[in-house]
Formats: sequence, C-alpha cells, structure tokens
Amino acid sequence: MADVGGLSVPEMRALAGKAARGAGLEWGLAEEAGWAAALLHAGGQDGAGLLARVLVGWRGCASLQVAAGQWRAHAPNLLLCALHVGVALVDFCGMDQGVSTARAVQIRPVAWPGFLLPHLAQTATRLSTDIELSWRNAGTKRLVVPAGGGLSFAQSPAGAELIGLSEAEIIVRVPPQRAEFEAGVWPRSPPACAYAPTGLEILRRFADETLVPASDASRRMGAGGADGD
Repeated sequence: MADVGGLSVPEMRALAGKAARGAGLEWGLAEEAGWAAALLHAGGQDGAGLLARVLVGWRGCASLQVAAGQWRAHAPNLLLCALHVGVALVDFCGMDQGVSTARAVQIRPVAWPGFLLPHLAQTATRLSTDIELSWRNAGTKRLVVPAGGGLSFAQSPAGAELIGLSEAEIIVRVPPQRAEFEAGVWPRSPPACAYAPTGLEILRRFADETLVPASDASRRMGAGGADGD
C-alpha cells in the first residue's frame, strides 16, 4: 500500500472526490468533499480518515432543517452530516438563516464535526471576520477560526479535540471582538500527519465504485486489462 502521508494535495483531492462519488454523493457535493479533505490533508490533518468516516455514515444521517439561529435534523434521533452542514454554512453565511455579525447559529447534532473545519474557514473568509465554534465536551470548548488564515488553528488543542469527536452539538457565531492569537503557538508548516491506513483504504474502495467493468464491446476497443495467458 502507498504511503498515505506521501500523497500530494491534488492527489488527495482527486481520490477524495472520486470516493465521494462512489459513495453516492452528487457531483457538486463530491467536489466539496474532495476540496475539504485535501485542505485538511494540506494542513497536516487526517483528511482521508475524516472523509472516510463521513462517507460511511452519510446515508444514515438526517436532512438538514435550516431556520434563523437554529439548524436541526429533520429526524430528532439522527445526526447531521458534516459535509452537508459545512456547505450550508458557506451558502447561508451573511443571510437571515446563517451565521452573520448579528446572529449565531446553533446546530445539532453533527456527526464527525471536525470535517466542518475547511468550510468554517471558508465561512470566516467570506464574512471577512473571525468566527467562533463552541461545543460541550466535559465543559464548554471554543475554537476561533480566523478569516483568511488557512487551517493552522486546527493544530491547537481545541482543534485536535474537535477532530477527534464522533458527534457534537455546536454553536457558530462571530465573536464580539477580534480574537488575539499568540505568534508561534501553532506551527506554520504543519508536521507530517500519522494517517490511519483504513481511511485511505475506505476511500479507495469507494472510488472503485465509480469504475465501469469492461464489456466485450469495450474490450474489442482496447478497454480493460490484458487477458492472462
């Protein structure tokens, strides 16, 4: 098996997007999934592993009900998909239903909320202001996502905790004042990520679902592998 840490960002994006299509997501969402996994990968996070968890469970997630200040699952006993929530955060930011300087959004509950990080960063950039994500896990935890700052914030203890959560109810808001960041606290060049092989294997299995078996007609045109002797 190839060394997962050796994948380039474009290679990760291509594999992740193809896996998302194989898992049944439509083209637009598959492209968003590939972009998000590649951005996590570029930031030293296990983008393959996080996306694999999202793809394995997305069909069992509830559809998202969007209302001003309150985003909910249509089925109260089911979780929300982090990919769908992330795309909606970007789409609705600055609008009445979404995050703005005047309104926070409570979202519950989200499966694998760490996969929200790329879309949270994109939301902050679109709003041209920092945004704050908070959740409860042995107390209230907060993570400030800077506008235009990439994913270096994910290297913080709070970011690492969020990435490890399997589910959480979250609140996204614009903080009342711009957060102060200590220079040099988190690495500007992220360390090599220790990837779980299963994440990449799952993505490859999903990606294989997009392959079309060679037919007799296509083989006559040169498709498929060579027949064995």
